[in-house]
Amino acid sequence: MILDADIVNLWVEEAQVYKGEARLRFSLKGAGGKELWAGLASGSSTRWGRSKSRDNYNEVISDSLAQALAGLMGEAEFRKALHTR
Repeated sequence: MILDADIVNLWVEEAQVYKGEARLRFSLKGAGGKELWAGLASGSSTRWGRSKSRDNYNEVISDSLAQALAGLMGEAEFRKALHTR
């Protein structure tokens, strides 16, 4: 199986706090490239931090992507497609 992911939106705003959002389009393909499942997953994150901090930008992006992946794993139809042969 192959899981393809395309970034639809990856955004960070630094204001009073760092706010991030990630939206990804996934496609799960089986043998021969047949698509078994496709859908969107998104995640967001908010963090306090110093202004213009590279670490804070990286953390909010990483947390947003991790939340999007957790959302993907929470999709019942995606999990069902994983068991398709």
